Amino acid sequence: MCNMMSWRNVLVFVFLIGEVSVVLAQTDRCDICAPPSTCASSSGQVLCICQGLAVGETCEDELFVPDTIVNRQNGTSGTILSPNYPQSSGNGIRYFYHIIQVPGAVRIRFQINFFCTELNKDFLFYGSGKNPSLDVFPGNLGIPFLHGCNNDTEFVVPDELELEGDSVWFRFDADRNIESPGFNITYNIVGNAPIAICPNPVVVESLQNDVGNIATWANPTCTGIDQPDPSIFQSSCNPETGGFFSGLGSNDVTCTCADNLGSSGDCTFTVTIIPFPVNNRPVIACPGEVRAVSRPNNVGNIASWTLPTCTDIDQSPNSLQISCQPPSGSLFPLGRNAAVCTCTDDRGGTSTCNVRVTITEDPSTVCDSNPCGADECRPNGRTTGALYTCHQLMGNECQP
Repeated sequence: MCNMMSWRNVLVFVFLIGEVSVVLAQTDRCDICAPPSTCASSSGQVLCICQGLAVGETCEDELFVPDTIVNRQNGTSGTILSPNYPQSSGNGIRYFYHIIQVPGAVRIRFQINFFCTELNKDFLFYGSGKNPSLDVFPGNLGIPFLHGCNNDTEFVVPDELELEGDSVWFRFDADRNIESPGFNITYNIVGNAPIAICPNPVVVESLQNDVGNIATWANPTCTGIDQPDPSIFQSSCNPETGGFFSGLGSNDVTCTCADNLGSSGDCTFTVTIIPFPVNNRPVIACPGEVRAVSRPNNVGNIASWTLPTCTDIDQSPNSLQISCQPPSGSLFPLGRNAAVCTCTDDRGGTSTCNVRVTITEDPSTVCDSNPCGADECRPNGRTTGALYTCHQLMGNECQP
């Protein structure tokens, strides 16, 4: 008895129970089973029961063929073809194996480029690990399989399979009547995902008016258990380094490391844009007064001093510039003078202070005669005509 069901696709499993071969199907076609098979349905499943190793909707086919063919591959990529592909695969095929073993692979990904076999008659079984048996029909073990055509609108064949482990096997069995176009499947291995190590968080001051700013960083570090050579990794970040981050706040950046096996790993770090700084002016402290005696004839003299000290709570000492005008080591005239010293930070903030420079008269400057008069200035008992010092700043007062 067959019940109506709403299944759109057909999924068939073949089991051998003693001398009975059972086809288990999910379908919306009530007539899938025909004599001499018997049909039973329960819970949305239809059972077509055949005797012995016969299989098919009418139990007319037998899958047993004594010859076994095994194609082994161990490359990181390759192709699996049906017998005689691209010609028809032929009939009466059993024990046609593809066994793929690639040490180090974590998964093996299969791209089904073309697949078309006789529905419910020609099967491509597959599984992870080494082949469970070379002389047992895989349907007996409940192993998954593909059949039908991948361009069929009713019976869907997947575009891709991905199986765990470093070993995978396929077995193709075909019945004895209608030949199948066959299949073309390519594969590549997938290793352990690379480990991506992101740079440290990035903090950048915004431009004026807090519009945001450009942020840059180093590429992530990529390592891999399967791929120790760093040259095989490709790294990228989203968004990319050197991009403009609008406004203020924290932004997530995701970086990815990909290897040549198609596996990838990623990491995330933050780029934070902080407000445009309110610049604190630097603090400058000038040295004390600098005094020097004039050169002969009171032409002035050179004065030197140590540079002022300059500090800024917003800046490092190396970012501060100090200058004086006139600079230390300049010639200053007789009398009181001042040098203006300026400290400038890298944001344009400035502070100034003055260095006082006093140049005094040269005490060795003398007059040929007493400008005060012979009778008015006779210090220390000296007589008129002695040498006298001329203190011009003091109104030519006469002193010996």
